[in-house]
Amino acid sequence: EDVDRAMALLHLSEGNLPDVFGTSSVARDPGVEGILARPAEGTKCPRCWQVRGDVESGEDGVCARCRAVVGG
Repeated sequence: EDVDRAMALLHLSEGNLPDVFGTSSVARDPGVEGILARPAEGTKCPRCWQVRGDVESGEDGVCARCRAVVGG
């Protein structure tokens, strides 16, 4: 409840939390207060260095977010 109140005060949505915390992703458990950090699952993108599940295989493989930025 405190987290939801703080997010509303700062005009943040769930989708903004990875950028706020500088992480690959944020998953909140309904009804649970506080923050638990654990290693991300996936592969490290060589461009943004985030560990993500959508990193393409191969030498030039990047995550979907970076692919949208660099094109191709």
